[in-house]
Amino acid sequence: MPNASEMLERVRECEAVVFDLDDTLYLEREYVRSGARAVGRWLAGALGLDPVLTSAELGETAARNPTGDPFGRWLRARRLNAERWLPEVLERYRAHVPAIRLEPGIERLLTRLGRRRKLGIVSDGRFSQQRLKVEALGLDRRVSAIVLSDELGRDAWKPCPRPYQLALELLGESAGRAVYVADNPAKDFLGARRAHMLSVRLRRRGGLHSHREPAEDCARPDLEARNLSELTRILCGRRT
Repeated sequence: MPNASEMLERVRECEAVVFDLDDTLYLEREYVRSGARAVGRWLAGALGLDPVLTSAELGETAARNPTGDPFGRWLRARRLNAERWLPEVLERYRAHVPAIRLEPGIERLLTRLGRRRKLGIVSDGRFSQQRLKVEALGLDRRVSAIVLSDELGRDAWKPCPRPYQLALELLGESAGRAVYVADNPAKDFLGARRAHMLSVRLRRRGGLHSHREPAEDCARPDLEARNLSELTRILCGRRT
């Protein structure tokens, strides 16, 4: 079993770096906030409410608790018929063009890595939503392979190894020379291990899964970074 120093050297020797999307290349809370504001503007028109106030309220409600049914909670708090409005609210949310962007630190990292390494993305989620995120972040111009697992079928979502393997095939790289960078210990690193890739966890402050721990040893990443600076040191080292 390699020690941390040996694992670090193996990661730095990788020819390909494949990234997760949500809470790795950007903070998912920003997507939730963006969608909530878009929904707020639409609801304001449909219900005759103030668009600025409604959009701000929904954005803040969703940002505070993005996984806790923020739209249903907001509707019920205002005695609106959640059963009537929620299906269309969710469709509007999923179809909105997200106001998200890459942070400067991520842009610099992708630029540095892209000089000498092959870059890819493997991401779960509804295909249409994930595609809109990729376009909003301008990732088509920055990476050579983008695999959105939903296009392969729901059974291909992580930790299934198939999307990782397809990314490697598109990049023309072997699993032993590739590393996966992600955030979610419930599925990301187990999937990478099943595909025989190395893995690095980015435990970003504000990430939806930043406080979660792996349920079993096989789901642990090979290395962990607490912020973008640490991730840059892990991936780049003397190589770039």
